[in-house]
Amino acid sequence: MQSKRAVIVLIIAVVFLWALQRRMSRFDKMEYRGETFKLSKTYTDYDDYKNDPENLDPSEIARVQKLVREPPIQSRYTDLRSLIHDVFEIVFPGYGEGSGSWKQADGTTLLLETIEIPRADADRCLLFREKNHVYELVEDFVSPEQSLPESVTQEGDTIVYHYRGEPEILRRPPKPAKQ
Repeated sequence: MQSKRAVIVLIIAVVFLWALQRRMSRFDKMEYRGETFKLSKTYTDYDDYKNDPENLDPSEIARVQKLVREPPIQSRYTDLRSLIHDVFEIVFPGYGEGSGSWKQADGTTLLLETIEIPRADADRCLLFREKNHVYELVEDFVSPEQSLPESVTQEGDTIVYHYRGEPEILRRPPKPAKQ
């Protein structure tokens, strides 16, 4: 009889702790870059939040987009780890980031980092040129959201972004990086 009570008490305690944990893990705000943003509803699971295309409160969308588009990035990095760290500091929680790198004929490498701008159908694109483990920012611009290009090349003074079998998706002189 004593062991039956112990089992019942244990079951009640486990159920109580499970319910308490679920209640404590509920969230309706997101912290980002030192600011708090209201979400469209209360979530109990980060994956549910991340997979909800309307997870931001409509009143917060413009402010979030501005904070992803505008933070400055260094124009020069001497190691890839610091560059990647700074890129991930810009990514809004639950949204995407992509990267690709392409060797160039002159021996340098072009490294493209894309950061999803929440609810904008656009990415912030950061293009760096790597030479001797030094990364120089070539471009910082916003582009319509799409998969990473198949390749990026520099032809004279023009950067050409190629996409799966297409001759190019974007051809432009490099825009000066934001300072």
